[in-house]
Amino acid sequence: MKIKILSVLVMSALTMTGQAHAKTNTPYFEQTSQNIYQKIQNKLNDIKSLAENSNNIIVGEDKQRYIEINNTRYRLNSDNYLLFDFPSSFTDESSFRNVFDFIPPEWELTWNDLGVVIVNTQFGNYDYGNGCLIEYMPAATQLDADTRVIIETASCAWNSNLLPSHSPASLSLLEATHDTATLTWDKVEKADLYKIYRDGMMVAQSSATKSLTFKDISLSSETRYSYQIEACNQYGCAEEKSATLAVETLPTPEVIPNTPPPPSLINNGTRTNIVNWNITSGATHYQVFRNGEIIADDLTDVSFVDTAATGVTQNTQYQYAVAACNDTGCSVPSQTADVHTSAMDKLAINVKNIDPNTNSVGVNIRSQYTSNQIFSENKSYSKKGIYDYGRGIYFSQNDGGKYWVQINRQPTNGQICQSDSHNYKRTQGQNVVAVLDCLTPATLTSLVPQQITLHPTQTDFYLSMPLLHRVADGKEIITSSYIMTSSNEKVVTISKNGKLIPQAEGESIITVQANPEYYDVATPITYTVRINAHQQSVVLQNVEIGQSTLLSPRSEHQIIAPKAKTMVRAYLYAQDASDTTMPAVNMTLSANGQTMTTAMTCPTEAKVGLFDAPSYDRAETCYSIIDEQTARTFIDNNMVMNISTDTGLSMTTMPKVNIHSTLNLKLVPGYNDRSQALAPDIDAFSDTIKQAYPLSTVNISVRESVETPSVLNQSLDIVEKIRKLETDGLSYFYGLVPGGCYGTIGLAFVGGTSAVGRDASCSPYLRSVFVHELGHNFGLNHAPGCGKTSSEAFWHSDAWEGVDLGKHSPSPLFDRTNNNVISPKDPSIHSDSDVMNYCIGDRFTQYNYSKLARHINAKSWFSNTTTNLLQTAEPTLMISGEIVDGKVWIDPVIMSDNAMYEDNGTSNSTFTILINTTDGAVMYPVHFNEIDHSDKKTFSLQIPASAHINAIKMFDGEHEVTIEIKGLKEQKTKAIDQSPRTNTVELSGSEVIWNHVKYPWLTVVHIKADGSRQALSINATGGSVDLSGYDLTLGTLSFSLSNGISSVMKTEQL
Repeated sequence: MKIKILSVLVMSALTMTGQAHAKTNTPYFEQTSQNIYQKIQNKLNDIKSLAENSNNIIVGEDKQRYIEINNTRYRLNSDNYLLFDFPSSFTDESSFRNVFDFIPPEWELTWNDLGVVIVNTQFGNYDYGNGCLIEYMPAATQLDADTRVIIETASCAWNSNLLPSHSPASLSLLEATHDTATLTWDKVEKADLYKIYRDGMMVAQSSATKSLTFKDISLSSETRYSYQIEACNQYGCAEEKSATLAVETLPTPEVIPNTPPPPSLINNGTRTNIVNWNITSGATHYQVFRNGEIIADDLTDVSFVDTAATGVTQNTQYQYAVAACNDTGCSVPSQTADVHTSAMDKLAINVKNIDPNTNSVGVNIRSQYTSNQIFSENKSYSKKGIYDYGRGIYFSQNDGGKYWVQINRQPTNGQICQSDSHNYKRTQGQNVVAVLDCLTPATLTSLVPQQITLHPTQTDFYLSMPLLHRVADGKEIITSSYIMTSSNEKVVTISKNGKLIPQAEGESIITVQANPEYYDVATPITYTVRINAHQQSVVLQNVEIGQSTLLSPRSEHQIIAPKAKTMVRAYLYAQDASDTTMPAVNMTLSANGQTMTTAMTCPTEAKVGLFDAPSYDRAETCYSIIDEQTARTFIDNNMVMNISTDTGLSMTTMPKVNIHSTLNLKLVPGYNDRSQALAPDIDAFSDTIKQAYPLSTVNISVRESVETPSVLNQSLDIVEKIRKLETDGLSYFYGLVPGGCYGTIGLAFVGGTSAVGRDASCSPYLRSVFVHELGHNFGLNHAPGCGKTSSEAFWHSDAWEGVDLGKHSPSPLFDRTNNNVISPKDPSIHSDSDVMNYCIGDRFTQYNYSKLARHINAKSWFSNTTTNLLQTAEPTLMISGEIVDGKVWIDPVIMSDNAMYEDNGTSNSTFTILINTTDGAVMYPVHFNEIDHSDKKTFSLQIPASAHINAIKMFDGEHEVTIEIKGLKEQKTKAIDQSPRTNTVELSGSEVIWNHVKYPWLTVVHIKADGSRQALSINATGGSVDLSGYDLTLGTLSFSLSNGISSVMKTEQL
């Protein structure tokens, strides 16, 4: 029963009537009501909790249970809910508010059936079932067991007596011009603001506390507009807008435009300034002034490019102003703005459409540096963007300085880039942009079936990507830049790396397209994927392949070397124990036009139930070992692998296989006055490399011993010089240095091709030290773990447990020596973490292994060929040195007729070196070699030889740095009291003598009959060198004579 007294009924009537016209604010109503509702619920729960303690209960003479709240007793029902007795006065809210003391006064509380109805007097109503109220009903057992409170907010609305009763009836025009209209109106009671509508669209709202006028601007002249106004406050707006007021703007007056603000200026080169300004009302055209004189008239645009054609010159200050004009006349010129032309033009490189999954595009940039000097620099770009070249171009004449951006190395993945500046251009006195566009027309083909059936439990299957070929010549492009979509994600989804994830039985079309940002491909490839929960007793769950870590084919880090021993595993399980008989399982490989099928070795009985973790037991899965002889044919790029059973199960995939896989390695044993390096075991080196690296062929040779200091960084410098003198840049050199097996036991150029480490007297010299340092040569940085940290994002990811410590993933490892499967925690690999940290382990994690594979694929010298033996090449100058305390120390320059090698520097710097020769002056960039464990700033560059170097200068930015030739002062001092035994250089028996007064340093290289090279002496001093320990019966001796900054070469046939 619901009872309302007259006052309640009156309020309810007012509320219900008002709702017909009130404006709603639903979020406010709901939030306000919900807050009160929640507080009531919390209060009742607190009372119930108190009532559960018998100490808080009072049993009255009527045998009823009571609880006391704020000194007032209230009855409780059997569920410990509070009961309100009928109040002595129906309008008395005290007993309710004694309990619910948090309810604000604008809420009305009314007794009903031992409970209370709570209604907001401003926006509530009593329309039960579709109302705006809160009701506490202690006897309502039909409600949820945890509550006796209901809330209704469906019809909450402001009461109409809170709103403005009408909109202004006095809207009128105060003033109209050709582009403005000013309106005015009378104040409306209860209105806090007014909304102004033009042609039915609200254009503004005006606060009633400020002004009862509104000025509408930017109107069109001689145009009719309709205005209305609406009175509003915080509760809403009046029911109707005002009557419409029609306003017509006046014709545009024939007046001169206002003076515009000063222009904004951009200097765009030595003889180009860009002048920009804003539109001026009433202007039809503009004038531009430079230094007070008109240089352009009748301009309809709001931008003007001032060039050499109108007299702009380099390195000069200019003032610009703008005047606004129409048929009546022109304004006074604006205030001036200043700009200074640059002394040199700037070059930017706009790299477009390059695939971020390839290494980079290499370019040679030449830019005019002075009137007779050209700066030449090789740069590479691996990401799209506009790059500031950073070096100015000299303004030599009216059409500017010369520059070119010529591609000298295409991306190794097969993408083709084109430069719009491959021949010399001139800047025309302005900043220029050279475009490198790598968008490559291509076609897609698939080598695997385009009908794929998966069991719902096959959750680790990766789609084999189609092949991408260039349209121009059909050459394959290696990329992972594909866009993949599923037509029915309720059946199967596909991840960004191609993983198919079954969702439910059914069929979906997977569309694969090469990323159109990098490749122009007309037709995508589609695959039909069916998810079918077949009822066969044994299910093929997953396949693994690997040469180090065993991974699902095509997974993120899966990649193997071509032509190398490989393990393949197939995980099959029985769906239940009723039938566990393992079917016959075959592996079929197709590559190079040939196909091979072999039976896999399997357990007799299949494991019951899914594999929920990798298996480290070879006998628990089916497996095949692809030996090296078979691998030479079938483990190749574009190999297709199929795993099938005699029960009809089948899985076809294309594992990722590298293209390159050959390492040429020269071992350099060292000796010093204390000891001789132990002879290296070539077979051990080869086996270790093949196990740790994605390489299948290792060509190892051992050089004759060379004297090396026990200090590793000095030995590294010697090995690097030997490498440059003896190889064409396709071989890695590793020095074996005798010394203590403690502290730093290895050093390498990161991204270079030379490294050194302790010899075999240091027990981990091969499995950990050599593998670690060669990893630096291949571009790897330190991994975290055992004291090391790393800034690489991957090591801070959640790829697997322990990745932040450089730990291996749970994936099984292939032990190629024993053809076995081992756990990443197996003690035989000495540590369960990456070899690039300091835990002295043997293996790379799958993350670093895949990085190594990408590095190998990106370098042409890892192709499956042996080192080229070149007897002679165009002479070059080897310039190397280091920076110590701001001073440059340069080793004596050596001339060599060995082939040019790739720049060994990996770190960009602000340093440049100027070589002033009889042929002219050329400036080269200086890149510092990055050495692990060392902050030394060393550099090394090889440049085309010149007849004579007059001077070498080095700059850090624009600042010239002091240079000194190592040992030059000492050699000059020694030469004072000595006379040369010959004018230049001679071979007398086994002794070489030379004019050490003119040329203090001598380097001797023996070019043998087979084309191989051996450095016999590097920067020897004193005037003679004994070569009696060498076999000099055949070949040629090459002598490099150096005075420190210049070098000449002589040869003698043996």
